[in-house]
Amino acid sequence: MKDKKIGLILGRFNPLHIGHEYLINYALTRCDILLVFVGSASKQDTLENPFSYKERETMLKKVFKDEIIVAPLNDLGVGDVPTWGEYLLSSALKIVPRVDIFFYGDEDKCNKWFKKEVGNHMVFEPISRNHIDIHGIDIRIFLLNNDEESFKKYTNSKLHPLYKELRKRILEIKDKN
Repeated sequence: MKDKKIGLILGRFNPLHIGHEYLINYALTRCDILLVFVGSASKQDTLENPFSYKERETMLKKVFKDEIIVAPLNDLGVGDVPTWGEYLLSSALKIVPRVDIFFYGDEDKCNKWFKKEVGNHMVFEPISRNHIDIHGIDIRIFLLNNDEESFKKYTNSKLHPLYKELRKRILEIKDKN
């Protein structure tokens, strides 16, 4: 691993869509090893986070197989560590020896997660969200509205067989609320 570039991505993937795929595929062209954290890993059964970590891991593995390392990342609780960036990096370093590149959707908040000196040993690479304008909320709405055509348009074909199962799951959550 010494000479290999190691990348890191964080996302909720709730569910995985082609915008996420674009980010992951780009990162795979820039690094040899890619750690993909599934954020809010302990949250599920809500309309914002309907799917369990295992369900999201399954979606990522169906599309990317062994090209990526998938791991859970729980939300940061009060008092756990001083900053989100430190928590993210310390969690990554339990899995990989270092992080050379942090890839993220071009959002201002991501730039504020880390102390300035982190940039001395890690490259920050924002990826514009303008390439594919889709968000997880859109996919969840497609599932709720039984819009299978739009779901298929914005998700990988390897996930299409999961449509009925994902729709059933999100409807069960909606009915509970």
